[in-house]
Amino acid sequence: MEATRVVVMDRELLDASRMSVLNLFPEYAEKVILFSRLTGKDEDVDDRGEHATEIDYRSTVEHIERVLLEGLDQLLFEVGSSV
Repeated sequence: MEATRVVVMDRELLDASRMSVLNLFPEYAEKVILFSRLTGKDEDVDDRGEHATEIDYRSTVEHIERVLLEGLDQLLFEVGSSV
């Protein structure tokens, strides 16, 4: 099965670095979308790392939930239009 969309959480995964999704998988370049763009925004989901507090993790979860709730229709549209 081939991906219809590749959703990344931050712009670093979209840049030209050696480890970016676009560099590692150029064949999917037209399918990659930044997660927050599902809601028309251009913002990263913070990678809290190993030293994050519970509050940090809760903040990240709330951000992800907000984008999913606001952007679910857009995500379903994009996946459906790519099938």
